[in-house]
Amino acid sequence: MSTSWRPQLFRFLPGWLVCAMLIFPALRTHAAIDPLHDLVRIVDSGPESASKAARKAADAANNEGNKEEELKSLRVLLLARAYVDKSISNQIVERIVALDRELGVHEAMCELLGLRAKDISMVQSRDANLMYGEAIAFAERHQLTDCVPMIYLDMGKGYVSRNEKSEAMAVLSKAYSLFQEQQDNAGMSQTLGQIAEVFGGPEANEEDQEKAEAYFRQALELIDPAVYRHTASLHNLGLGLTFYHRRRYGDARQFLEKALAISREMNAVVYTAIIQFHLARLAKEEKRLPDALALLEQALPSLGDIADRYFLVGAFLTRAETLAQLSRTEESIQSLLDAKAALPRNGYHNSAKIYADYYARAGRLYAKLGDYQNAFQEMDLLQESSQRLMETSNMRLADELKTRFDVRLKEAENARLRAEQQQADTLRMAMALAFVLALLLLGSVVLHLRRRAEAAKIDAMHHHALANAEARRAEASEAASQAKSAFLANMSHELRSPLNAMLGFTRLMMRDKRLAPDVVDDLRVVHKSGEHLYMLINQVLDLSKIEAGRATLVERGFDLHGLLDELGDMFAAAAWQKGLDLKVEHDADVPQFIHTDEVKLRQILINLLSNALKFTSNGGVILHVQRQASDTLNADHALPEPPCSLKFSVVDSGIGIAPEDLCRLGEAFVQAKAGQLAKEGTGLGLALSRSFVHLMGGELNISSEPGKGCTVTFCIPVRPVAREEIEVSAAPLTRRAVGLAPGQPRYRILAVDDREEGRVLLAKLLTPLGFDVRGAGNGKEAIEIWEEWQPHLIWMDMRMPVMDGREATRRIKATEQGRNTVIIALTASSFEEEREQILAIGCDDFLRKPFRENALFELMEAHLKVRFEYDQDAVADPAVRLDAASLASLPAQLRTELADALTKLDTGAINRVIDTIRSGSNSHLAQALSAAADQFEYGAILKALNEIDESSPQP
Repeated sequence: MSTSWRPQLFRFLPGWLVCAMLIFPALRTHAAIDPLHDLVRIVDSGPESASKAARKAADAANNEGNKEEELKSLRVLLLARAYVDKSISNQIVERIVALDRELGVHEAMCELLGLRAKDISMVQSRDANLMYGEAIAFAERHQLTDCVPMIYLDMGKGYVSRNEKSEAMAVLSKAYSLFQEQQDNAGMSQTLGQIAEVFGGPEANEEDQEKAEAYFRQALELIDPAVYRHTASLHNLGLGLTFYHRRRYGDARQFLEKALAISREMNAVVYTAIIQFHLARLAKEEKRLPDALALLEQALPSLGDIADRYFLVGAFLTRAETLAQLSRTEESIQSLLDAKAALPRNGYHNSAKIYADYYARAGRLYAKLGDYQNAFQEMDLLQESSQRLMETSNMRLADELKTRFDVRLKEAENARLRAEQQQADTLRMAMALAFVLALLLLGSVVLHLRRRAEAAKIDAMHHHALANAEARRAEASEAASQAKSAFLANMSHELRSPLNAMLGFTRLMMRDKRLAPDVVDDLRVVHKSGEHLYMLINQVLDLSKIEAGRATLVERGFDLHGLLDELGDMFAAAAWQKGLDLKVEHDADVPQFIHTDEVKLRQILINLLSNALKFTSNGGVILHVQRQASDTLNADHALPEPPCSLKFSVVDSGIGIAPEDLCRLGEAFVQAKAGQLAKEGTGLGLALSRSFVHLMGGELNISSEPGKGCTVTFCIPVRPVAREEIEVSAAPLTRRAVGLAPGQPRYRILAVDDREEGRVLLAKLLTPLGFDVRGAGNGKEAIEIWEEWQPHLIWMDMRMPVMDGREATRRIKATEQGRNTVIIALTASSFEEEREQILAIGCDDFLRKPFRENALFELMEAHLKVRFEYDQDAVADPAVRLDAASLASLPAQLRTELADALTKLDTGAINRVIDTIRSGSNSHLAQALSAAADQFEYGAILKALNEIDESSPQP
């Protein structure tokens, strides 16, 4: 037997222990031995409880002088410590050696050697492999059949932890064969779990991940989870992480929670913390940020007790990333500092990988938080760490090749010595020939290994380069996506906030009775232009949100037939003005009530009908809706039974589109030649419609021939619903508040906005009604005024310098008094998901800029229970209905002017006609017309006017 192991072993075990091991064969007796798999069953049910119980049993047996029972208890303690990765004290080691020598039971010594090898494998894999080899030789020499496969299993675990997959598969295959021969299902299950770890991992492809899943499931089938609870928990954890890496988060959560439940039953504190860490990562990916923080807070105290710093560093990094997403910047930076402080010392088996992961994630997070100096520093350290990681990998490969060479050389030498002893004289020539053949074989093996190593090195370099390129591409893509989102947020705020002031002040000024009528008309022109600009800005932002992947559907039930009738009324006047025939029709089997995004569908159809009427001079325009077969549904938008797909077609007899324009039509800001000549539109309507159709699960198609008109079609999946499921919108408030009803306190209102015009607008709206209003330019000022003045309600802008509205809201709502203060967010953001985030930080409600004053007053009524007095002249008489009978009382000239203004969509002319009607002592009819015009019910008014023309035509 080779003795090259002794210098390495002396570094980890006392010299007398080694000497004792050498003389054990002569001392073996026939003491009763507990099979190792029986001890595994005891420990696997709960390593922590088994460890405590074994220590008590060992002490009791020692006091009673029962050495066999004491040794059994110490073996259980040894195995339990191995399960939870805890070292054994020298006192326990010395007692095991003494009992082993006295009783002649070598199983404990074999298990102790395996544990020692496992301990040093985290620091020096070569020394560990030598010790594992000697442990196997020791077990085979003493015929310890139970111990050998367990040592191979531990060797495999070490290789798996160091990502040495080919070596891991070799020893794990041996372990599985031996366990299978012994019919040890628990050992087979543990081995299959490690084989699954070889195939799994975050870098594995889909095929290998599927293999990992299959091995984990097979491993679970081999054991009773009520008995082998630790192993069952490990396999469930492995399955959960396999699904996590494949982004199947629902399945991942199921298995991780099952693993957590088993771990808590075993009272395994440290292992529970590890599972909580993985569940926190999953919660962060699922955007369940409060859940992620709660899990991390539970896990962090125990993760510091684990020698492998991967979990502690990873937990602090995950916490920092979660806090950053919640805009808790200071806490996020503190977690980054905690992660840096937790980094392991150099020389630990995976320290280079932990450092590289930290520098990469910390650099990205510092950049996201705006700390570019720290971001650059961490990225610079990342390059150095990556270089060290590559050098470490190369050195490890060289060490492995040298170890393999030494092993092969020793095997050949031992074979030659045995052959010489058996055939000393008669086979001397044969021995020489065998020696020559052995040398040739060894040379071939070395040459094969060298070529394999070179190929593996080249392959590794290639994969590393590909991985780096993919990482750079992903980071660039993520940076571009974040830049788009930041641009959208900034532009939404910078454009909507001034528009809010412009539209608000023009509405206030138009009510001033002292202004001359021509000045009021000019203000109406400004207001109309502002609303047109608001519409264009919304189109650009909608298109940008779609490109950035931030657009969402807001689906609800509604009356499709009613929408089609409304569109027919809306465009009837424009068609009549141009002498065109407009038809809006649907097949009999088209459902009346459907569930989809009504707002986007309405906008699509308005854009398409508007374009069709704009470029059609003769003939007509047809909007037709028909029901399609279920097999035409988009596979990515499958719906519950019964399936339904609706096809919308807009057909016109206009000038058509040239082939060279048709291929580019539908791109943003692109118009056909006819549109360029007409100098109308921005080229956004069709692009936005195409994007909305795609978002809803369909595809928009255009076919046309010059001079023969154009046909635009699209199909979208919808779900038919019952009448009871549709949402009925409340009627809009048309009254104008002029003051507070008597018997109420004088409410204190705080307006927080970094733009002075925003604060002034709120003051001018609320002060005349009887509110006390103060203003603050940022969140810090708002907190100071709130502490001193205690307002009843705060209108809080979200984006401000010094301290933003989010942080100010959090601080106010964190106090007892602050919870009684109503805070309503005022934001110019165009992102729908921001509403949920703002409400989550403590705001009581949400209002977007630019806002209408009625929406402002409705929120104040809802949250403060304030009662308003209204301008009686501003309330439409419920007895006045906008039908042919009421409008027939108007002079023919006024009806003609009103119809012309409505057809041209000229809001200034519409308001002038209404003012003329009001001045003629018909104020109730004027107010009813004004309310309808404010809701853009132009089609209904024109329909009533046309009925008068049909019954009493004008000369």
